[in-house]
Amino acid sequence: MRKLVMLLMVCVCMTGIANAGLTNGSFESPALDEWTPNQQASGWTYFDVSGWGGGYYGAGTAHPAWGPAWQPADGTQFIAIRSYALWQTSDMKFVEGVTYTLGVWSVQENPRSSNLGMSIVASDSAAILGDAIVASTAVEPLTTSMSEFSLSYTATAADAGKWIQVCFYENPNVNSGLWIDNATLVPEPATLTCLALGGLAFLRRNRK
Repeated sequence: MRKLVMLLMVCVCMTGIANAGLTNGSFESPALDEWTPNQQASGWTYFDVSGWGGGYYGAGTAHPAWGPAWQPADGTQFIAIRSYALWQTSDMKFVEGVTYTLGVWSVQENPRSSNLGMSIVASDSAAILGDAIVASTAVEPLTTSMSEFSLSYTATAADAGKWIQVCFYENPNVNSGLWIDNATLVPEPATLTCLALGGLAFLRRNRK
């Protein structure tokens, strides 16, 4: 019985880490009947990165006027931003030596270089977006179909214990809308493997 309990504990632990990350990463909440301008996705905070208020944001299902390129990559809903950013504090804190990978699917309406910005931020507060950007990149999504982009960062001793925050933004200088879906934040697979092997080793040792 003890072995079974320990096995269940290992499985629960692994499941918790595998599912840790972002809230509403596929932007399925709230459920909408159609794409709606100015509709925000639950769990995310939006802000204007242009400073001139000329952007937009919205969320929902595929717009009837949009072609196959602008369909959700996961689930039935996505978000669209122009000169806007969205961020959230994940449900994880940095652990030294662990590599975290931020992923997202995106497509843009016009070909613009460095249009999609992605950042990983270390913050002492879960309530306020921090200014300690530990990793950042800007990429050029396709206009023909949703494609996947990722950004990885290995936490240092200085990061340990700080909240992991993520931010996606549309470059306001290029004025081209972005469609984003299926945002994820996961620790390196080796972390999960070590937990699994450690749990199995514990069970095997107690079996003797």
